[in-house]
Amino acid sequence: MRSALVFCFALLSLPALAQERPDLATYEIATGALYQSKADIDGGGSVSASAGVVNFGASFLLTRRTGIGVGVEIGRGRYEFSDVPAIGKSFDYRSDSISLSYDFRLGDTGFGFIAPTVRWNGEIDGDMDKAMTWGMFAGAAWRVSPNLVIGPALGIFTKLDDDVQVFPFLLVEWDITERLQLATGEGLGATQGPGLVLTYALNDAWSVGIAGRVENVEFRLDDDAAVPDGIARDQSFPLVASVGWEPNDRVRLAGFAGVQTNGRFTLSDKEGRKQVQRDYDNAPIFGAILNITF
Repeated sequence: MRSALVFCFALLSLPALAQERPDLATYEIATGALYQSKADIDGGGSVSASAGVVNFGASFLLTRRTGIGVGVEIGRGRYEFSDVPAIGKSFDYRSDSISLSYDFRLGDTGFGFIAPTVRWNGEIDGDMDKAMTWGMFAGAAWRVSPNLVIGPALGIFTKLDDDVQVFPFLLVEWDITERLQLATGEGLGATQGPGLVLTYALNDAWSVGIAGRVENVEFRLDDDAAVPDGIARDQSFPLVASVGWEPNDRVRLAGFAGVQTNGRFTLSDKEGRKQVQRDYDNAPIFGAILNITF
């Protein structure tokens, strides 16, 4: 659920994949909240969820062709289960991360980046040392035409069961028309790589968009959970629509609504052996996001 929220930041901030940054230093604060209404669980019971996240970021130009960045994200959320004894009644979690980035130009039309990240995903009362994972995103893209920037990227991250996950994805920014754009959405925190966002500019200040992605996010359970020191995993495919307002190039605000589809909640032991699995029905999700750059 929290990952569906951070993905929605992409509805506000489409990546400027090949633009020159005019400022030597840029600072950004982004915050948002999301709610998923109650969804029935196969086999009986129901689940609802809420989440909030705050992200602080800064980027600095080193030279005309290179830059560095740092980001700190703090996320909190809650699952509410009803009549699901195998899972429990509630699940309060934190999802925090620290990331660094280094970006560089590739010739006159391309760019590359490397972004290592450390994450802590676990129940609030749990041992955060056991909730730590780490990894990195890396990629490159080129402007192949006046309207298209495209290139390959890769994410490599450890998992809570000590496995390693590798997932390739595509960086793209395609100006289909002067108002319609298809782009890679920004990935933050626990998200497993970017999704895709289709945005239509109504005028200079207002826009509408739709977005979708595959989510597979995990959290460490505490000692008192149904599976002590185990791993909770929420898998889904959120689809959202948004209305965005950008009165100037420093402030962006959006409200969004959509549906969480193909939901599956799983509890595994600390070695990753599955103990409990429950599918849940599609459920409405909605929320808002504010992004300020200075």
